[in-house]
Amino acid sequence: MRQWKDREEGRGKRALRLLTQIALIAVTALFCVTYLGFQVKVEGRSMAPAIEPDSTVLVNRISICFFEPSRFDTVAFWQGASETEQGERDDLGGESRIFVKYVVGLPGETIQIRDGKIWIDGVSIDAEPYLDSISVAGLAEQPITLGEDEYFVLGANSGSSEDSRFATIGNVKKEQIIGKVWFRFHSFTDMSFI
Repeated sequence: MRQWKDREEGRGKRALRLLTQIALIAVTALFCVTYLGFQVKVEGRSMAPAIEPDSTVLVNRISICFFEPSRFDTVAFWQGASETEQGERDDLGGESRIFVKYVVGLPGETIQIRDGKIWIDGVSIDAEPYLDSISVAGLAEQPITLGEDEYFVLGANSGSSEDSRFATIGNVKKEQIIGKVWFRFHSFTDMSFI
């Protein structure tokens, strides 16, 4: 009789251990999907050739909580809405969209585009591996000084990019940034880390 009772207790412990493992896997998967695998569909050619049109990118949302974006990080950000204190999107009267761009200007820097080049604090930077020649300076024709929580973003394909050079985007505040893009996939044969 005791042997039967021990066997039943062993089954109960194994079942509890299995349920605990399943719960742990589910919580880990939920965390990864929510914070590391936020998906954004890239529309248009603004980030080509780095990210082709109709590609999907995965955004690491948690990295932005611990690290400031660096120059030439690829970030996803909201435009046309702000985030409430509860973390919900609050429509500001326009269409809310997500954009994917390179961070070029960092908080406190002065940005200007002249002669097809980016000038930061009066010094020309080498952006060649990331950006093509910039033919339209837009708002950055005159120096723009970024606030303490603002970033200047540009698309890789400047001739086809709606970015900080234009009033529709302007300077991007840190609170608008969703996270850093870390992976892109266009098809099963065309995918890579960023």
